[in-house]
Amino acid sequence: FGNYIEACKKLGQGIEMREEYAFDGKVRIAWRRPEPTWRNLFTGVDLAIDKGDAAADTAFYTGAIADRAKHVVELRRGKVEGPNIVRNMIDIVRRYPTHLAFRVETNQGQRYIKQFVDEPGVLEALGATPDEAARIKIYSHTTGRNKSEEQVGVRAMSLDFERKRWPIPCGDDMETCDLIQEWLDGLKAFDPVNHADDMVIASWLFWEQTRDFGVGSGDWERFGIFVP
Repeated sequence: FGNYIEACKKLGQGIEMREEYAFDGKVRIAWRRPEPTWRNLFTGVDLAIDKGDAAADTAFYTGAIADRAKHVVELRRGKVEGPNIVRNMIDIVRRYPTHLAFRVETNQGQRYIKQFVDEPGVLEALGATPDEAARIKIYSHTTGRNKSEEQVGVRAMSLDFERKRWPIPCGDDMETCDLIQEWLDGLKAFDPVNHADDMVIASWLFWEQTRDFGVGSGDWERFGIFVP
């Protein structure tokens, strides 16, 4: 990733990310308003539940697909569990009316969250309107060996960076906000043998969701055939 990140930052130069805290300061958020023409927004979610690591965060990576490019819309991460994970999802669909889906790893945590979403009346009890509740769609993703495979794993995302299809928001001085920088540092340090940064996995789940929906990369790439 390191060889291509600077070129992608030049594409995103001057794009401002707003920074804020939520949930009593436990969640950090960096976000921007999507362009009105962006109609395909997805969120990858890496859950801290069951990781057995006190330092692990739950991370949400929300992006949009337009003109075959992947656009950063929002990054959020923090120490949240159970109902507050679902409240974050409600906040995301409320903020982005064209949001289509969440992709979450298939594990005990994912099943736990899906129980909240599928139980009648729970989303409304957590603050969602009926329309927001209807738009919270969770797609499961089984991770394991495929996380490190070249074509369908984290490293395959670098092809979008190489082809300058992933603009990275940064200031005119090329400096990024903290959450973006943490994500970039995690990409540069990625090692399939060791645990990846939580936001890196969330961004990979976002990337996988775009592949399943057949947007942003071309149909051939869904079969591991990469067309420039």
